[in-house]
Amino acid sequence: MYMRSQDYQDVNDYVMAHAGEFSKVPSPFNIAEYEWFLSEVKTSLLLMDWIHEKPENEICLKFGIGEGDIHSTVDIAEWIMHVTSQLARLLDLKGAKEAAELEKRIRYGAAPELMDLLDIRSVGRVRSRKLYEAGFKSTADLAGASPEQVAALVGPKIAERIFKQIGRREAVPEPPAIEPLEKGSPEGQRTISDY
Repeated sequence: MYMRSQDYQDVNDYVMAHAGEFSKVPSPFNIAEYEWFLSEVKTSLLLMDWIHEKPENEICLKFGIGEGDIHSTVDIAEWIMHVTSQLARLLDLKGAKEAAELEKRIRYGAAPELMDLLDIRSVGRVRSRKLYEAGFKSTADLAGASPEQVAALVGPKIAERIFKQIGRREAVPEPPAIEPLEKGSPEGQRTISDY
């Protein structure tokens, strides 16, 4: 990602604070090489925000990009991690399991504790976080849940899909319909047509 003038201070501060974690930090006096390095660090910071579940609009504002830029960066990073994890697995390298987990985290933009829930189709990072925060931390937890509990969190259609995938074939009841208030009723707000 290109560096904006307002990025230099923050990205450079990050580099200085984490200098020991980089394999090589180019000399700031080699302007072209250092500029390229800072732009790579900026891209890495975006990906770190992504896998730590920062909202997309927050990432867009912080990095001065659009949602499409986030997704194209994520797609490229996921592809690179996929190749890395496959090579590590084929060569039986240490860290192959961690590389595969990072690939999945990049794909979904989620923290490690959500990985089990993300194996369920139709459950992305937002729904998995909702389920996790409600106490459903795994597919086993969902298997013991009532359909109404899950439907209240993700809606009846998604809840039904979730239950089918975890081996429960039961209908999820639709939530009761809310009756509209009568025109001009004291409980409801008046509209222009009431006058």
